[in-house]
Amino acid sequence: MHEPDVWTFGERGQPAILMLHGFMGHGGDWEPVAKLLGERFFVIAPDLAGHGANLQCERGEMTMGAVAHAVITLLEQIEISKCTGVGYSMGGRLLLYLATHYPERFDWIVLESASPGLATQAEQMQRKQWDLLTAERLRKMRFEDFLRQWYEMPLFDTFRAHANYDEAFARRLKNDPKQLALSMEEMGTGSMGSLWEEWARLELDSLLIVGEHDAKYRNVAHEMAKLNKKANVVVVAEAGHNVHFEQPEQFATLLKNRG
Repeated sequence: MHEPDVWTFGERGQPAILMLHGFMGHGGDWEPVAKLLGERFFVIAPDLAGHGANLQCERGEMTMGAVAHAVITLLEQIEISKCTGVGYSMGGRLLLYLATHYPERFDWIVLESASPGLATQAEQMQRKQWDLLTAERLRKMRFEDFLRQWYEMPLFDTFRAHANYDEAFARRLKNDPKQLALSMEEMGTGSMGSLWEEWARLELDSLLIVGEHDAKYRNVAHEMAKLNKKANVVVVAEAGHNVHFEQPEQFATLLKNRG
């Protein structure tokens, strides 16, 4: 069965939620949460450029600006003028870019384990080098070996320990590593630039969701909340970086109750 490049759940006409996946993911990653929301919401979860079924992207089509434009075009095609935005990790960075450039498109945003990028040029340059090395590894290594190394990072300890990890790993293997390498080069944190100032000025209600075992992004979320009074932080127990995968029921409840 051919998987779609835009996943939808629920019925049109219900309040819309746009869900943006993380690096090496695809729109179907949101299915467990989206099914819990389907009775009340219409969920749109696209495969972002170079991921899932959205392959054969060219250089220049995976920059933050280009991917954001593609998402806005999708919303226009399905006649969604305003929605709730939800983004995980890379998808969270993309959502923050969208919210700061197209604020009229969103009534509320939810950032899961995400940041406004790196604040200084020195940090950005250092991260850019890391992104380029990662892209090189994606092109040269056996993809399964790359994935196993990637998920050995402490950031993913609880993800790796999850009962459904093997299934998630198998889904990741369906990606094209060359497309992922291009995504890392063009849309990685090192290429993003800083959105900290834009974040501080953003006039949208925001929920920042982080896992209790993800110290790095817990700290980032609290720093973000200090700068923007319209943001609330929720720390989810027994979860790490990938909260919606590890605790889908709690994640869905937060969306239903708007925090």
